[in-house]
Amino acid sequence: MDNKFDKLFNMMEKMYVEFSGKFDKMDDRFDKMDDRFDKMDDRFDKMDDRFDKMDDRFDKMDDRFDKMDDRFDKMDGRIDGMESKMATKDDIKDINRKLEVLENKLDNNCKALYDGYMMNSEKLTVVVMKVDELNRKVENQDLEIRVVKNVIKH
Repeated sequence: MDNKFDKLFNMMEKMYVEFSGKFDKMDDRFDKMDDRFDKMDDRFDKMDDRFDKMDDRFDKMDDRFDKMDDRFDKMDGRIDGMESKMATKDDIKDINRKLEVLENKLDNNCKALYDGYMMNSEKLTVVVMKVDELNRKVENQDLEIRVVKNVIKH
């Protein structure tokens, strides 16, 4: 019976050693987790500082926007003054006449450009046809050369 108790004691001792090792590993893991949480706390502290700086910047931006609103109010007054100095109907009619002259000139220029484009396109078509013909001739000559080489070999 002592043998059974010895075996049981040995088995319990092995289990204790194994569990102790596992508990040590768990302690290490918890220590690492604590370190990570400490780092996260540091990061959150830095983020809080950054948010505080952002709040300060937003306050400054609010002040700037208030100044911009004042400037816009002044600009509105200037624009109202400019509206009274705007072009008259006669000025607009004169501008329209000048625009008509420009449009006629542009129309003539566009027609001339289109005619030139068509001439270039036609010439390009002729060149492409000539290149295609030359390619066909080269292919025929290439075929004839192969035939002559085969005849010479045999």
